[in-house]
Amino acid sequence: MQMVKKILIGILVVWLGIIIFMPKKDMYFKLEETLAQRDIKLNEETIEDNLFSLNIKNISVYFKGMNVAFIDEINIFTLLFVTKVDIDSIEARAILTQSIKSLNISHSILSPVIFDIDINSSIGEAGGYANIQDRILHLDLNMTKEVAMLKPLLKKDENGWYYETAF
Repeated sequence: MQMVKKILIGILVVWLGIIIFMPKKDMYFKLEETLAQRDIKLNEETIEDNLFSLNIKNISVYFKGMNVAFIDEINIFTLLFVTKVDIDSIEARAILTQSIKSLNISHSILSPVIFDIDINSSIGEAGGYANIQDRILHLDLNMTKEVAMLKPLLKKDENGWYYETAF
């Protein structure tokens, strides 16, 4: 019994060490490099590296040199088995006059190809998933306001309006 206890404590210490000493900032900079290859640039004011998370504040998003969005805060939290990304206050400057209050993306190793998505915006709420294996994004919409500009992109079924696309 003592041996099992020592092994479990050892595994816990290694797991915590990996999470705490993970190069979170370096991973974020690698993401910036990958986005830059697609002409997307992120200009942030502050990056805070915490024990289990990474907080990025006041991000301006540029596409081909044009400022297209401003993000108030991004919080990336991971425990290796579960990762959650919370994005607060997205204001799209070039596309829509509507804003996204919060965007939450979560991932678990129990379903490695599925990312769960929850959105709260000025036109309503949406929930869905992104399947990276089948390359499908599916969002079920619960709109409180009608937006004529979005209607051509949406489909309707017995559960209401939804958006689905391949990427």
